[in-house]
Amino acid sequence: AKITGKPYVSEKNRVAARISFKKAEIFIRNRDFLQAEPLLEDAYRLDPLSWPHAFYRAQARYYTKKTLLNIALKELDASAEPWTPTFPVQRPSVEPPKNAMEQTRQRELQENLNRAMRFAEIQVLAANLLKLENRSQESMARFRKALEADSENRDAQRAVRMEEKKDTPSSGGFFDRFLGKKA
Repeated sequence: AKITGKPYVSEKNRVAARISFKKAEIFIRNRDFLQAEPLLEDAYRLDPLSWPHAFYRAQARYYTKKTLLNIALKELDASAEPWTPTFPVQRPSVEPPKNAMEQTRQRELQENLNRAMRFAEIQVLAANLLKLENRSQESMARFRKALEADSENRDAQRAVRMEEKKDTPSSGGFFDRFLGKKA
């Protein structure tokens, strides 16, 4: 049943989906996507509104070769859509709010930051999948999008830093300088 254009998920289905997802998490931690994939399918079928179900389902389906990269990316983008933050993302103040209006603003900033962090996670996964397929330009665009959403995302920071390091000419290593070779 649909209420207000969104699928309705009963409490019974939500609990069953959570149980399937928790079982799948054990296999995901062990990188056993073949075992995790049917459990994630079940969790997603029971509760399609939960972003982790869609997120990990797309990942597992790609790793088990049950879907192509473009389809996995579409699924990830669809799961990211509700989590798209309002840009630019600002962090809430650490100081306690002085009045109700400031409190409301801080809550909005925190909610936007939470959306941004989930959005960034999804972008990093999409970037890693693209990287596996040797589509480095598209991958770097996704990593940069993740950094734009969450400037503290370690995976995106590392990938962008490594790419920038790769693009800059090196001055030679220690032994090159020691032996007097020119870079």
